[in-house]
Amino acid sequence: MKGLLCVLLVLAPSVLAAPIPKSIKKNNKSLDGQWEVTSILIGESSFVGKDRQLWTIDGESLKLEGYTEESKRIDKLVRVETDGLDWVISESGTVRTYKGIYDIEDGIWRFCFSLTADTGERPTSISKSRNVYLYTFKRSEGK
Repeated sequence: MKGLLCVLLVLAPSVLAAPIPKSIKKNNKSLDGQWEVTSILIGESSFVGKDRQLWTIDGESLKLEGYTEESKRIDKLVRVETDGLDWVISESGTVRTYKGIYDIEDGIWRFCFSLTADTGERPTSISKSRNVYLYTFKRSEGK
């Protein structure tokens, strides 16, 4: 019995210090700060927007800058599950939710979400498809 206890005491620190799997580590990185849109795919079509479109994130709060019309709505990004991220838009008493998933690695954030608010299904992979938006961002310098 003493021998088993000694083995457990020797092995416990290495088990407790095991590395976090990459898939968990990358999604726990903070989205807070300013992000510049580098590409947008809508369905299977590429969309080139105005230069310097920025998303500023603070917790769940999201502010959009550089779009054709300045938004008077309230935008939020709400984390769900391990890699889920919902974009919730509230405008004139109407709330719409776009279900999505994301990854973030090396200063690049990819956000893939349903083309259809509320009833659209959450994507299962981050890739272009006729049913999703796929935004790619880089962390904005100085933020």
